[in-house]
Amino acid sequence: MFPREGKAEDAPRIGAIAAFGMAASPVFIAIPMLGAAAVGVQPRTGDLDSEIASILAQPILYGTAGLVFVILGASLIILALALHYRLRRVAPVAMPIGAAAGVIGGALIILAGFGPATLAADVARIEGQDHQAAVAAYVTNGLVSTRLSWNGMVMFGAFALIVSIVGARVGLLPRLLSYLGILLGIMLIVGYLLPVWFASIPIIVVWSAWLGIVLFRAESRVARSAT
Repeated sequence: MFPREGKAEDAPRIGAIAAFGMAASPVFIAIPMLGAAAVGVQPRTGDLDSEIASILAQPILYGTAGLVFVILGASLIILALALHYRLRRVAPVAMPIGAAAGVIGGALIILAGFGPATLAADVARIEGQDHQAAVAAYVTNGLVSTRLSWNGMVMFGAFALIVSIVGARVGLLPRLLSYLGILLGIMLIVGYLLPVWFASIPIIVVWSAWLGIVLFRAESRVARSAT
């Protein structure tokens, strides 16, 4: 998937594709949310019995939400590796740290997505045998998935922060895009403690899409100079 030595011109293209995937992921997650609202599903009512009934009634909505997290996490891993390859020589200390944060964050987000993706099947299997066990499985699944996603977003924030600073210093990223990435990184890191995580979703979309455009143009410039 990743370019061999001497083919660094491939890294921006791979990174651009991954960045576009990241930008699309929060948009896709609106699909199951709108679908849930359309059919009257209330996934967080405080009544565990009604929440479990909603899951069993609309399993595809929860599976789709989990799949979106998997796409976001995988795109983050690919983007982190591509940018590390592109910038490792000009930032030999910062980029390995940033890439590691991106890879770890992506892996945690993928793991967080497995919870909603398998939730309906797990609850349905246990519910037929023991209702209290199904409630316990539902609560545990939610707690684990939430913790994984929170920690994954913190690592995502560290990655965005480092990449934005390095990209601005070496001239890869426009200054305004770097400022936006720094803001995103701070919001994702602080979001672990304060309820600002969801406010960062529009910034994730804009920052990722803009980054993808910048990387795509960088790849085009390299290709033209090689001809």
